[in-house]
Amino acid sequence: MKLKRLLGALTLTTLAGCAANIPTSSTVAANAAAIEAHMQFLAADALAGRDTGSNEHEIASLYIATQLQALGLKPAGDNGSYLQRVPLRKARLAQDSAKFTLHVDGVSTEMAYPKAFFTGPSLQFAQTEVTAPLVFAGYGLVSKEFGLDDYAGLDVKGKIVVLLTGRPDSLPSEEAAHLNSLKTRLAAERGAVGIITLHTPKQEKVRPYASSLLYLNSPSMEWLQPDGTPADSYPDLKGGAYVHPDAAAALFAKAPVSLEALFASLDDAKGPAGFDLGVSATLSRSSSHEDISSPNVIAVLEGSDPLLKDEYVVVTAHSDHIGYSNDLRNEDKINNGAMDNAAGVAILLETARLFAELPQKPKRSILFVVVTGEEKGLLGADYFANNPTRPIEKLVANVNLDMPVLLYPFADMIARVRLRVVI
Repeated sequence: MKLKRLLGALTLTTLAGCAANIPTSSTVAANAAAIEAHMQFLAADALAGRDTGSNEHEIASLYIATQLQALGLKPAGDNGSYLQRVPLRKARLAQDSAKFTLHVDGVSTEMAYPKAFFTGPSLQFAQTEVTAPLVFAGYGLVSKEFGLDDYAGLDVKGKIVVLLTGRPDSLPSEEAAHLNSLKTRLAAERGAVGIITLHTPKQEKVRPYASSLLYLNSPSMEWLQPDGTPADSYPDLKGGAYVHPDAAAALFAKAPVSLEALFASLDDAKGPAGFDLGVSATLSRSSSHEDISSPNVIAVLEGSDPLLKDEYVVVTAHSDHIGYSNDLRNEDKINNGAMDNAAGVAILLETARLFAELPQKPKRSILFVVVTGEEKGLLGADYFANNPTRPIEKLVANVNLDMPVLLYPFADMIARVRLRVVI
């Protein structure tokens, strides 16, 4: 009953987002009942939260594909189908294998897992171990546009970098999110062999360290390249750890700046400068691997212009959610994902219907791409971007629908399109 009331409320608020994107026509109108029905099915307990790689997500994908097929949209996936199979590797950490040993002046101290630190599995290796000096590198960000280079003057080759979680408050949110996603790559490109991330008091106010422990048993995933290696893989990065601030103070025992003073300086616009920590650490873990697949759903509505129909406006939404919860405080373990992102998929399906029923189709074709693995790191979207089912130079714009619930005056839009009319 609680979920049904939520779906009803979400339907009313998402209708505005749906209707606002559709060309005006006296013969088409958004259908609230259809949106609610899509959301009821996708967010039902029977679909168990649509976790990536699960049978329930397969059912959701089949539902979405058949809905698009019923509208008369043509398949645009693999081999003339509506599905693009995304090959994935699922990795799990052997919980009793995670070790973090700090070496200071010849004395080795083993940190408690998971009270002092936690880590995730390796997507590449069943067993990893690395011992190396530690170097503090601020937030680990580099951006010419914003005048950031946390690695300036630092030699991190063959070393483990110690980074603050998050980013400086001075960065705009969208740009900050992008830069934050590059931390691993930036460290690997500079020769680092491991990454230790420090939980800060500021982050504790937003997301307590204890909240992350609810996901200790959650697997990591990455899509696989044709040679079977994980995409965005950095084989030289052998270790990683996320450290509680109380335990992190020991890493700064020989540092020129105490961790307490460092945390006090986090309000500075660009964040603290880096330095060698004068200590080393050993990180080790064991991981198990399983290669699976999960589908993107792709369909196309052909455009009406003889020339422009070979160009595509891409409309995307993710179909996956996070499955079951490990939160012992709640008896209901299913994360239904009504807003994230059954709402987005419902709006996509209704948008597809509205366009399909227009007496005059748009000039350009519309490619509807419902992606998997968003909650695991934008995996389905990244796979499609690297393996598009239409020529990538013909994809002229993208409209993404992620939790399109307008509960406030909508006055902001981020657009990355060519400066011309695209539909």
